[in-house]
Amino acid sequence: MKAVKQILGICLAESILTGCSSEPETSDVTADSKASFSPEVLQLVGPGGTIGIGGTLEEAKKAFPAPPKAMVIPASASFAILGTQGWTWGREDNKEGFEVAIRDGKAVAMARALGKGHKEPADTIKALGHPDRKAIGKNGAMYVWDSGDDSRIVVTMGPKFFLLPNGAMTMIGNKNDLKLLSYDRDDPKTFVTMLDAMGDQAPKISKTVKDAFEKADKKTLWGN
Repeated sequence: MKAVKQILGICLAESILTGCSSEPETSDVTADSKASFSPEVLQLVGPGGTIGIGGTLEEAKKAFPAPPKAMVIPASASFAILGTQGWTWGREDNKEGFEVAIRDGKAVAMARALGKGHKEPADTIKALGHPDRKAIGKNGAMYVWDSGDDSRIVVTMGPKFFLLPNGAMTMIGNKNDLKLLSYDRDDPKTFVTMLDAMGDQAPKISKTVKDAFEKADKKTLWGN
């Protein structure tokens, strides 16, 4: 599953990288940002409806039904570290996916992956206004919209980022939960600097990740 490989790749990259690439462009709260005051910050709109933080698993499945070609996992993938229940699907052909993490019957985190041809961050900016913070590098960018202790983070990755080429990932959840996954809403610069370095060293990291998956037992990775 791409979401799991993404987290593994980030963790491995942190131990491989010995230097940083050029400084990314950064920006803090913009004058016309309205995201912090809108409940839409914590919602994802899918082909079947809308699901937000506090919603149910049934609402998530209705909003983002799994496509025919999707691999479906009746559990959290990226959010497994949070110890939550959940539901995940992903497509290998177009690199799209969706995930919801459930705790006490309510959605506490969500993720949406888009492949080549996505229109992020333009689509989110059109809906929510300019981000509260952002960092833009040569291989990727991170945009942050705050809503109390929760956040919406959009990460875009260029063609040199081997785990999700020309892709975008939207993550929604509590700021501390997202930070555990390396998505620190208060420090997008560090995340983007790492993406740039990963892109620069993509061949080396790709080989390391491939070797790790080949050596690891599938039960260790997937838990079944």
